[in-house]
Amino acid sequence: MSANYGEIKKYLRNVGQTAWRVHLGKGAALLGTVLLLLLLVGLVFANQLLSIPYAHAGYLILCISILIYVSYRYVITPALPLGSEDKLALIIEERLPGLKDLLISSLQLGRDLEKPERAQLYSHELIYSLFKQTAEKLHDVRPTDIVERQDLKRNVKVFGAAVCIFVLLVIMNPRYVSQRFHLLLGSQYAPSALIHPGKPVIGDITLTYRYPAYTGLMSRTISGSSGDVKALKGSEVEILASSNQRIASASILVNASTKVPMAVETVNTIKGCLIVLEDGSYSFEVIPVGEKLGHTSQSHKIVVEEDAYPEINILSPTSEKVVSERDVIGLLYDAADDFGLKEIRLVVDEGPEAEPVKKDLKVVKETERQCRDTFNWDLSTLRLTPGKKVSYYLEAVDNDAVSGPKVARSKTQYLEVYSTQKRHEELLSLQDELLQEMVQLLAEKLVNRPDATKSKDELLLQQDTLLERTVNMLVLFDKVLTNMENDVLANYAVYYSLENMRNTVSQLSDGRKKYLEEIERGGPILPVGVITEIQGMQDREVVELENDIMFLVELLRKQRLDDMLNQDRNIEDMEKTLTNLLQDLEQGKTGELEDRALKELQKLEDVIRSIMEKLAKMSSNWGDEFLNMDALDSLKELTLNKDIQEMKDALARGDLEAALKAAMNATNSLGKMLAEMEQHAQQYADSTYSRTLQEMNALEKGLRELEEGERKVAQQTEDLKKDMQSRTFGDMDQALNGFFEKQLDRLGKMKDDISHVEKSFAENSTLAEYSRVEKEVDRLLKRRNQAMRSPFSLKDREAEGFGEKEYVELNKKLRELNEARNREPLLDTYEEVSKALPQLEEKLSQLDEMLKGQDFKESLNLARDSLRNLRFWDFELERSSSESVRRPGEKEEFPDEGLQEMSKDTGEMLADAARLNEQMVNDLESVEESFEKMSKAEPTEEETKQFAQLTQKQGELKEDAQSLARSMEELAGKSRSMGGEAAENMEEAEEFMEAAEGKLQGKNGPGALTDERESLYRLSQARKNLGEAMDRVAKGMMSRGLPMPKYVLKYRDRWDDGRDGFAMGEVEIPSEESYKVPKEFREDILEAMKKGLPQRYHELNKDYYRKLVE
Repeated sequence: MSANYGEIKKYLRNVGQTAWRVHLGKGAALLGTVLLLLLLVGLVFANQLLSIPYAHAGYLILCISILIYVSYRYVITPALPLGSEDKLALIIEERLPGLKDLLISSLQLGRDLEKPERAQLYSHELIYSLFKQTAEKLHDVRPTDIVERQDLKRNVKVFGAAVCIFVLLVIMNPRYVSQRFHLLLGSQYAPSALIHPGKPVIGDITLTYRYPAYTGLMSRTISGSSGDVKALKGSEVEILASSNQRIASASILVNASTKVPMAVETVNTIKGCLIVLEDGSYSFEVIPVGEKLGHTSQSHKIVVEEDAYPEINILSPTSEKVVSERDVIGLLYDAADDFGLKEIRLVVDEGPEAEPVKKDLKVVKETERQCRDTFNWDLSTLRLTPGKKVSYYLEAVDNDAVSGPKVARSKTQYLEVYSTQKRHEELLSLQDELLQEMVQLLAEKLVNRPDATKSKDELLLQQDTLLERTVNMLVLFDKVLTNMENDVLANYAVYYSLENMRNTVSQLSDGRKKYLEEIERGGPILPVGVITEIQGMQDREVVELENDIMFLVELLRKQRLDDMLNQDRNIEDMEKTLTNLLQDLEQGKTGELEDRALKELQKLEDVIRSIMEKLAKMSSNWGDEFLNMDALDSLKELTLNKDIQEMKDALARGDLEAALKAAMNATNSLGKMLAEMEQHAQQYADSTYSRTLQEMNALEKGLRELEEGERKVAQQTEDLKKDMQSRTFGDMDQALNGFFEKQLDRLGKMKDDISHVEKSFAENSTLAEYSRVEKEVDRLLKRRNQAMRSPFSLKDREAEGFGEKEYVELNKKLRELNEARNREPLLDTYEEVSKALPQLEEKLSQLDEMLKGQDFKESLNLARDSLRNLRFWDFELERSSSESVRRPGEKEEFPDEGLQEMSKDTGEMLADAARLNEQMVNDLESVEESFEKMSKAEPTEEETKQFAQLTQKQGELKEDAQSLARSMEELAGKSRSMGGEAAENMEEAEEFMEAAEGKLQGKNGPGALTDERESLYRLSQARKNLGEAMDRVAKGMMSRGLPMPKYVLKYRDRWDDGRDGFAMGEVEIPSEESYKVPKEFREDILEAMKKGLPQRYHELNKDYYRKLVE
């Protein structure tokens, strides 16, 4: 045989061996994978296989069948072709198409050559050549290239994955795998504990927790649990367990006493629910199939997890705060709970005598676990007792619906209730301090005279010291004025007087300071007359300071007297209370009567002591001219120790009636004494301030006469102007009359338009209701402000007509106003227009008067002014009407059709009035230059005489005005209640009179008439100021005093926290993004800028610039 044939045979053997190895590996991996999968299925269903009859045997038969089938189908059958050379050759030729039939032919011919009878039938050379060719083709092909390994790799990977899963399961729960594996093998291989026929074993426990709804927690399942339960109170625990025996019935035994039935899911699986209510334990009580007695498993723990208490902290204020009865305190708090808050409450404890007051601050949303918020606490809703401390804290309530809401308290903080009476007394003490400072400054100015200095440096040092002392006194003035603004018992007349004192001192010191600064910038040698000038300034300051000191002494006397007389209100309240107690005693109502009586007697003792202290302070400041013998005799009869001791002795004997009657006698004596003192105080006030009031009355009379004289001169000037105008225009007089009649006709139409607008406003029901509610709110606010000025309790304010019911009504009305404004923006605009229309009508009436008098210049000015107002309100109406259709971002609400219709109608009326007004202005401006030229014509001889007479009269009136102004200044210097406003208006009136006198002398009638009208206005203002001053003296100084108006806040705003209006409190610095305008708004602004100015604004801008240059 040929060597090539031997190589072919060897190659076939190598390929066959390789194919066998690959096939065996593939089959082993497949069998292993199938075996592991069957094992995993058996482990999972081990209990079921054991509990169902013949299931275990069926499982084993199924496993063996599957293994046999897989072995035959995927291992044995594919391996049979590998044992035949011809089949192996055909497989190789299939893998190597280039061989075609060479390999199978070579094998068959080789076998024929081995048989002598067939060898002679073939050509040996051709066969050897075929062997050679086949061997050469097989030489370069390795056996491993012929056998495919893809299936081997796939099966190995699958087997490896199955092994990993099995190993992972063993690692995670080895006990579970071991137990199930032994059960799967059969009872002969399982531990005795698992197969003991007398006691079932409960295992494979799965717990599913369902927490209470208020927690918001999702359910949680724990497989392979030890059985111990740990959950919140009220949680439901679903327990699923397995047994190694078939179970007929089962239950959960809680704390060895309470049974909870369980359901048998399968023959050896049980399921039940347990409600966690307390710490303890539970066990399973099962009855196997075929048995009557139950078996109890090992016990498992039950642990109740506590729902933690909430937490709450007051972030602001952080310390004790001093407040008044009507302050509003801002509370900042932070609260948190592990599962959710329910509400936040404020608790106020006013002392052992009263029950704590609770107020709900906020009802928190469900599942909200943290809350940070603020609350504005209005202290006027509480009945706070001045001078006492009040404790308060916040309570946070959680949403525990099982054990009940848990309540946590914040740290207790305190408010010291500032007594209005105490604050007023401190204010009086502060005024005493101011008085001492003024006296000290006066002494220093009297001693340190500028004319006693010898050099510039000595002078400047001396004056700097005095100026510094003056500044300190001004600071004290500011402090007094600021405290008066916060004092509900303060007298506005006193406030006004002190403010005038301060302003006078400030003006004088500022003038001297500027003069000294000029001297300091000069050379080392003082100019001649400088020291004399400074001495004169200081002497004027000394005179003013002496007057102020004497006046402040009178003010302090007045305030202390009023402070003591104000105790009559407390005396009246005590008389009412004592009377009620006596009536209760007579009616047999003795419950808690002794405690109430003791409290009232203590209050009475405090009031008597307070009155005695005030009298002691007054006795050092008031002379015998006030404290007459009658009042002192009443005081002597009021023996404090005797009355108090008599009342206490009666109480000790249990004689409440005698004690209360003694107290009534004491209050009656106090009331009579205060009444007598008030009578004599009124007599003293009348004697002290009546002269000032008489001087003011004399000034008012002279001012009225001066005003009447000025009015006559103005009328005569106007008549003269008309006569000159009629003569000057001559033939054009008729045309001029027609010109003004045309303007009057336009003015009449404008008035009709305005009247139509007012009528539309009055007839609109929506606007009428809005105005009614707004007026009602204003009325309630005024009543509230009056009640808030009461220094007494909320009960007293209720007696004055503004209690809790009125507060509720006020809040309701305010809410109605806000809702109306949010719903319809036109309402606010209509309200503003309706308030502005009377002023516009007044200007039109003035314009009508000027046109009838043919006063060209004044007519033009008034016409321009009214045109500006009409354009403005027309624009506002149009803007509000467009905004009222729908507000971006809010739900769609259709506007009030009646308001929209009225907006259109009134807009047309205002636009028409503006059009007529504009035509009037254009006509007046077109003839302005011509009219001015014609009005400058020379007067006649008769007119010249009239000008001379008017000039003389105006000069006389000017002298009278100068005299009145000096008198007012002198009176203001003596009595700061007078004020300087009247004198300032008189000086301005005098200046206009002097200007009118000059223009009359220059025969300029129109110009003089304008100045005369201005002087008349200043005179009317001076008379108004003088009337206010008389009212301050009559009501503020000669009676109990004037209350502080609510608008007096300038010193509080300026000095309370820092100098010059700079607040010193903490501020929150905004972030970079806080004021960043949204992109869409920026785009809208840029787009609007591209379009240019709207047409309507052109006219407004023109009016604005015209006004600047006029």
